[in-house]
Amino acid sequence: MIQKTKEWTRVSDLSARLYDLILAMSEEQQFDLLQKLGQKERKFPRKHYITAVECEASDFLGRTYMHNISAGGMLMQTTHPFVIGQRVNLNFSFKNMVTFRLKGDVVRKTSIGVGIAFVDVSKKQEEMLESFIVTM
Repeated sequence: MIQKTKEWTRVSDLSARLYDLILAMSEEQQFDLLQKLGQKERKFPRKHYITAVECEASDFLGRTYMHNISAGGMLMQTTHPFVIGQRVNLNFSFKNMVTFRLKGDVVRKTSIGVGIAFVDVSKKQEEMLESFIVTM
């Protein structure tokens, strides 16, 4: 019984310490931590990259901003209330490179925007995305 109590105290202390450290971080540091912790679950590596994105959906047409990118999707910074499952058409480019015209589905909502999973991406487009992400 004493061993179990010590173990619970250690876990509780560890959780409290982690909580304090996270609260002391800036929002950007917290986001980076989440990105790093979530990388093991992701099919494609992500890179932080901010650029303008022209976005078209059934109820939206305008400019938003990419917050991060992978060959499989992006985090799009927006205040528009997109719906999970909603299809979007996206146009964006990297450092004056070729313009990507991709379709995607909203797969999650975050405090800064929505997660988009690219759909119907050609092998060439996927390779170009991967190449850019590796070299940035």
